[in-house]
Amino acid sequence: MSLRPASTLLALLPLLASCGPSLRGGTVTDLTRVTVVAAPPPADPAPLDVAASPSAFRCPAPSRALAGTPVTLRTEGSASGARVRWSVTAAPGDTRAYRFAAQYDDHDTDSVVAQGVEVPFTSVIVGDFTVHAESRAPDGTTSQCDTTVSMLGHGLRVELSWNTEGTDVDLHALDAPEARWFTPQDCYYANRQPDMAFPEEGRRRWLDTDDVDGEGPENIRVDTPALDRDYQIGVHFYSSHQRQGPTHATLVIYCGEQRVARFERDLTGDRGGSDANDFWHVAAVRFGGPAVCAVRPIQQVTTAAQMRSGGWSGGPPR
Repeated sequence: MSLRPASTLLALLPLLASCGPSLRGGTVTDLTRVTVVAAPPPADPAPLDVAASPSAFRCPAPSRALAGTPVTLRTEGSASGARVRWSVTAAPGDTRAYRFAAQYDDHDTDSVVAQGVEVPFTSVIVGDFTVHAESRAPDGTTSQCDTTVSMLGHGLRVELSWNTEGTDVDLHALDAPEARWFTPQDCYYANRQPDMAFPEEGRRRWLDTDDVDGEGPENIRVDTPALDRDYQIGVHFYSSHQRQGPTHATLVIYCGEQRVARFERDLTGDRGGSDANDFWHVAAVRFGGPAVCAVRPIQQVTTAAQMRSGGWSGGPPR
């Protein structure tokens, strides 16, 4: 509503005075004492000096990649001369099986952190990783941001974890009915790449991670599984390292991007390498296409000595 000029208000005073009884409480305000001041129009906002405002430090958008393949992470908006440090603040099962590197190397433990505006990142473990970047300027001020990297399953992937520190549990995989556990035909810690003679790298079995001090994970993969065979999956409780009581092991199977099976069991054993320790023959996996498989549970537990001598000989599983 626009303001009326003062002359108009003065002209209305007699009318207002005659309306005194109708006003609330019977009191009339002496308008001759009221000074009406028109407010000045609002000033136009000052233009934003975009060039003078530094860009906000920010991380890249969330990314997805096949497990074992790298993504490139790059921050934007760092102050001149700033140092950027990368780390992982959350990972599937608290795994440390990731590297700020173009290729995963189980022995390259220095690459669990990285420095630089742009870095590669990869993991052989399926799931979501929260990656944290911190920028420190020469004057000591810091900026931080986070992003998510999702590692996707492909081919056959088998992941083993367990719940006790200081114990050693081993993952095994056979790919032929005549193959024996603990031999050159077995994919396990002593034979991490048993199929190097295969001309097609994607058909080879790989043990990517071998954990010896507790909780895992361990991971065996076949990027392009054969369609004419069963992949037999086993778990050996290699050593308790003097720890008392059972260890609870969890095994997860992925076909393509899908998690198709999960198995859990308590395992027992004694000192390192004992043939009396538990060996768990978990399941057999057969592929009917690049990302289609059938998992046949076996769920039999015997001793490592029994498996070394030729496998399960019958009797009820325990």
